[in-house]
Amino acid sequence: MGYYYRLTRKSDDGKTLTDKPGVKRVFGAGSLIDGANIMQSVVTTVTLTEILAGKTIVPDQAGVTITPMSYRIIGNGTKAGGSGDLTLTDTAGSPVVITTCVYANLPAGGTYISSEAVTTGNTNGVGLMGPLTAGKGIKIAMSAGLTTMTGFTVRVDYISSQ
Repeated sequence: MGYYYRLTRKSDDGKTLTDKPGVKRVFGAGSLIDGANIMQSVVTTVTLTEILAGKTIVPDQAGVTITPMSYRIIGNGTKAGGSGDLTLTDTAGSPVVITTCVYANLPAGGTYISSEAVTTGNTNGVGLMGPLTAGKGIKIAMSAGLTTMTGFTVRVDYISSQ
């Protein structure tokens, strides 16, 4: 994920603006560039095996601080058998929480939870619209298993700041 590039753009008065020599920015598909802040989105599907292991969906990036702006988590399959909370956090040892959803409210069968419409049992943490631990990525995890779901499709929109 990501490409290195040198930013060149035109200002409103027609002058060409470039970064300082040697400055590199990192961006991925779907990025919106604004100086040192880059708006990005990640969309991925995680299996139950991956989610139980704590799947990193945005890798750690030295010198970068991530600020999640929104998320949507869609359940794939039918929910039955299991327990445990679904969490979206940063990858630090003491993670900053983006959101937590209790088992009873997990989305299934194409339903979803999102930052736009918080439901009972779904709690947003300080990591939503707040900075995560510097240099750390984003992971999704679950504390116990589900026996019949195939996994989740996850979208997170975030800003990377240098």
